[in-house]
Amino acid sequence: MSLRRGARGIEFGRRIVSDVVEDDVEERLVKLETDVAHIRVGMGELKSEIKDLRGELKDLRTEIKGDMKELRGDMKELRGDMTSVRDQMAGMRVEMVMTKVWMLCTSAALLGVMARGFHWI
Repeated sequence: MSLRRGARGIEFGRRIVSDVVEDDVEERLVKLETDVAHIRVGMGELKSEIKDLRGELKDLRTEIKGDMKELRGDMKELRGDMTSVRDQMAGMRVEMVMTKVWMLCTSAALLGVMARGFHWI
């Protein structure tokens, strides 16, 4: 049977839905309206929770920014300490070279005195 307009077998004046089905539809509509009301209440609660979470995230961001500023200050201090350690290491290297030169000169002088004492020169 075809459902096109003007097809045989379809009467346009006849009611398609019976009174029993209409009662069921009204009950279903009432149930849907109450369900929608519960959904709206739930959405309102979710919105308020999201608002609270945004506030907490904002507080957390400010706290993290403060911590980052402290860390930056500590990093600058650490860089200063590293620079002073590098300067001290460079100074120690110079002192080690000077100590080696002093030891070589002392050893040469001692050998010279011994050579003179044993009449090697």
